[in-house]
Amino acid sequence: MKKKMEKSGLTWSLLLLLVCIDQSLQQPCEYTGLDCDFNKRNVDECEFTCPSFLADSRFDITIWPRKVAKIQCNMDPPWSDFKLNSTGEVEDVEEVRIQYCSLPDVPLHEITERLGVQPIQKLKFESYKNLSSILKRRHLSGFPKIEELSLHSNYLRRVPDDLLDDFPELIALGLRENELEDLPENFFRNLSKLQVLELGNNKMTHISPSLFSGLNDLTFLNLWSNQLTEIEAHTFVGLTALKSLGLQTNKLTTIHPEGFKPLINLNELSISGNYFTSLPEDLLSENRNLKMFTLKYNRVDLTTLPKRFLSSLPRLEEVYLGYNKLTRLPEDLLSNSTSIKILDLSHNSLSTLPKSIFKDAINLTSLNLSWNKITSLPGRIFQSMAKLQKMELQNNNIFQITQDLFSGLNALEDLNLESNGMRIIEPNSFDPLMSLKFARLSLNNITLNDNLSAAEASPFEKCENLVELHLANNSITHIFQDWCTILSKLRMIDLKYNQISKIDTFDLNFIPNHVTVDIRHNNIKEIDLVWAESLVDDPKIKLAADRTVIISVDENPIVCDCGLNSFLKYLNGQMHPNVQKLFHIKPDQLKCSGPQFMAGTRVSDLKYKSFECYKGTCGEKCDCWLRENANTIIANCSHRLLREAPERFNLEGYNVELDLSGNLLTEMPLVNKLGYGNVTALLLSHNNISSFSANAVPPTLKVLELDGNNMKRMNTTALEIVENSTPLQRLTLDRNPWTCDCEANGFRKFIQENGRKLPEILNTSCGGETHKGKKFSTLTADELCPSATREIIVGSLIVAAIGLLIGVVATFCCKYQFQIEIWLYNHPMFGKLFAEETVDKNKMYDAFVSHAHQDQKFVDEELIPKLENGADEFKLCVHYRDWNVGEVIPEQIARSVEESRRTILVVSPDFIQSMWGKLEFQAAHRQALNDRRRRVIIIIYGEIGPTDKLDEELRAYLKMNTYVKWGDPWFWEKLIYAMPHRGRGKPRGENARRGRSQREKNILRNHQQLLQLNPDRNGLVNSPGAPDTPPPLTTPPANSLNTFMSNDSAKSEVVITDCLEKEMANINAFNSPMDLSRKSQRSERKITDGKDTILLNHVNAVA
Repeated sequence: MKKKMEKSGLTWSLLLLLVCIDQSLQQPCEYTGLDCDFNKRNVDECEFTCPSFLADSRFDITIWPRKVAKIQCNMDPPWSDFKLNSTGEVEDVEEVRIQYCSLPDVPLHEITERLGVQPIQKLKFESYKNLSSILKRRHLSGFPKIEELSLHSNYLRRVPDDLLDDFPELIALGLRENELEDLPENFFRNLSKLQVLELGNNKMTHISPSLFSGLNDLTFLNLWSNQLTEIEAHTFVGLTALKSLGLQTNKLTTIHPEGFKPLINLNELSISGNYFTSLPEDLLSENRNLKMFTLKYNRVDLTTLPKRFLSSLPRLEEVYLGYNKLTRLPEDLLSNSTSIKILDLSHNSLSTLPKSIFKDAINLTSLNLSWNKITSLPGRIFQSMAKLQKMELQNNNIFQITQDLFSGLNALEDLNLESNGMRIIEPNSFDPLMSLKFARLSLNNITLNDNLSAAEASPFEKCENLVELHLANNSITHIFQDWCTILSKLRMIDLKYNQISKIDTFDLNFIPNHVTVDIRHNNIKEIDLVWAESLVDDPKIKLAADRTVIISVDENPIVCDCGLNSFLKYLNGQMHPNVQKLFHIKPDQLKCSGPQFMAGTRVSDLKYKSFECYKGTCGEKCDCWLRENANTIIANCSHRLLREAPERFNLEGYNVELDLSGNLLTEMPLVNKLGYGNVTALLLSHNNISSFSANAVPPTLKVLELDGNNMKRMNTTALEIVENSTPLQRLTLDRNPWTCDCEANGFRKFIQENGRKLPEILNTSCGGETHKGKKFSTLTADELCPSATREIIVGSLIVAAIGLLIGVVATFCCKYQFQIEIWLYNHPMFGKLFAEETVDKNKMYDAFVSHAHQDQKFVDEELIPKLENGADEFKLCVHYRDWNVGEVIPEQIARSVEESRRTILVVSPDFIQSMWGKLEFQAAHRQALNDRRRRVIIIIYGEIGPTDKLDEELRAYLKMNTYVKWGDPWFWEKLIYAMPHRGRGKPRGENARRGRSQREKNILRNHQQLLQLNPDRNGLVNSPGAPDTPPPLTTPPANSLNTFMSNDSAKSEVVITDCLEKEMANINAFNSPMDLSRKSQRSERKITDGKDTILLNHVNAVA
């Protein structure tokens, strides 16, 4: 028990001792200060602010015990506000810093003692204020142990000669960034231990002869950025231990040949940024320990260096001579300096180099000749550089790499030849570079095709250690096979901005497993990966699990035609998985450059399954597109005005989607013909198909579109074929005029039972009056076929409606009898009651052309050539060619109308004024009504003015019928369609082809001259001996007009009578001065059998 108590007491004693030690360690942060704020961040740091952290002008004090004490002034506070006092003993610290503060009236050691610290190594007083006239020895006294004193940035111009007398242990002195113009001669008299002297960035113009005397241990002297103009022979006397001298950025123009001779241990010398035009030849001859020499950025042209200037310096390793505008160098510049490892001659104006300049540079590892004007270099100039690892030749004018230029560079790893305008690389030029890892040849004009003996090998074939190949911005047209198959250590190829137009699988089949290839911004139009899957199936090819071959192809003018299919298949993951492991192509924002309709489309947005590319024309009027994924050809024959499907395609071996929508088909095409392939889709929308053909449905059909046609019913056979067609996936039948009656019940049942399998058919609706617009999917059997009672009611209503309609129609017919007759004749339904072949089989002409003589040019040059010489070879009757001479005009009109299947009226302003024109129209119209056939074809030629001024019967006809107008784009199609259709496309017989009969030809030959003299048939056809100028109008014989009149046409009688009276008056006026051999006879009117008959005796007028 007693032992336990003793042990417990010992434990408590140890704990109490640890607490005491901890408290003693925290004693240095115990200070007193009026109006000072204290903040102890942690055990190792104390912060004070005097008078307060709220004051703008204050002292910020930070103490790191035993290490650093720092006083930093804000807004230049007076030292009277520094009221901090330590309550402990003064403690040694390594460094005291006083920054941004004015110089206190008391020595600096009193300030540090208030902090309870005493610097033993470093003291920094950097006020950034002008202390030139106030800094004295007493301010710096009291620091006998200081080794490093920094008085930087105090704007000191002059200093007292005893300023440093109290620093016997000083090793490093910093007076940098002041305004010192000179230093007292004995300024350093008590600094025998000084090793580092910083005098840079002052205004010193000269150095006193004995300034540095006694500094026997000085190793580092920095005099950069002063205003020194000359180095004299005695300037550095006594500095035998000096190893580093910085004289850069002064105004030196001259260095005495003996200036550097005392510096026998000098290792580093920099004289850059001065004004040298020349230098002494043996300036460095005694500096045999020199390791680094820097002469860069000379401020005047230094075009050359002295002979042997850097020779015989056995320890020289680094030489920097850039930015000096050197134009030439002596051949022995570096002779016997065999230790040089780094030589920088960049940014000069060298055009070439002496052949032996590098003969002693046997240890050179880095050579920089960039940014010169080198056009060529001697062969084997680098022969002795067996250890050279890096050479920079970029931004020169080296046009050609000769075969022996790189001889001896067996260790070269990094070669930069960018931006030279290079075009030619001779064969085997790079063969010596067996250790080359980084080849940089971007921004040239090389093609790499100069090695004609090995077209598939590049100049880098022997560089088996090559890791990076930079060839951007050149004229390379393809990827060389040695990059893929020989250079096994290759990791990166940069081929941006070249002229590569196509890449294929073998261009991307790299042996190394980790390669990045950048071929962006080329001229690649096709990426052919057809052989990719075959390649990965090869058992000889083993792909590493961590293989990463990345190809960047963005910003190329890829053409999205059928050549894109294999690339899309790859991008969409449709190829063998190992293809992605073989190489990974990154399209990024790659966009199509063509075809035009796809320009700007991102390739990554395209889908291989749905991609369609143009294959060219197929058939007669169709365009063919390929959907490779489904081995499908889409034959686009839509909207081509086709009346039947193309006869033959060459599409065997493909699935075919045939698009015939928007044409003029009247029946479904038979697509089981040879050459059509396996038709899987048949698009027949918006035609004029009226029935469903069971034979037109191939067994491979998946899509059938029949919407927008003229179908009214589907028979049972058709429904069974569609219903039992297993492949069929889509069927459209809407927008057809389907009949909805009892017979359509099977069709309704088909739609409702197959709506789930073929959802598009659910849109099919009725097109007749009954249930118009109502969908079959919603109809019931009773709605289509109602009960008997309902039928009776509906039938009664229909009968009543018909009776009412008949009454209305009868009333309407009585009032508008004349207009209705015209309409009935022209209506297609009633015009087909009589067969045209039966009525017209004995007619001589296809058409009689009625026109005014002013329109004869139009008839001769347009109508007759197009109709008689066209494909149909119509036979026309024209008065000046086909009428018999001597016969009266009315008889000829009647016979021409009667013997012609059509009468073409060229209605022009002159035609309307012609009485014979009216007579010919009435004759043709009556003939058409008698035959119950559409006989009259009206051509509107020119502006005929308001129709209300036309003849009443012609006006009524124009209102009730269509006509053809000259100038209509469809003029000839409409006119030919209105002509007789008998045997369209077939020969019209021997007589039709040969034209007129022999009798007609004889008559025409005998009277041709006379017929040509008469400009209008409105007068009689002249006989021989008639006057040269015939009368414009003559009166026809009376009895010849009987043909024109129907027995009950009183109205026509009045018109003809008026016509004859006017013609008679014209004849009398014309013949009054002539001796007529005959006189006109009077007309008689008789009434026979209650029917009006007009008998007009012949009026024979002989001129």
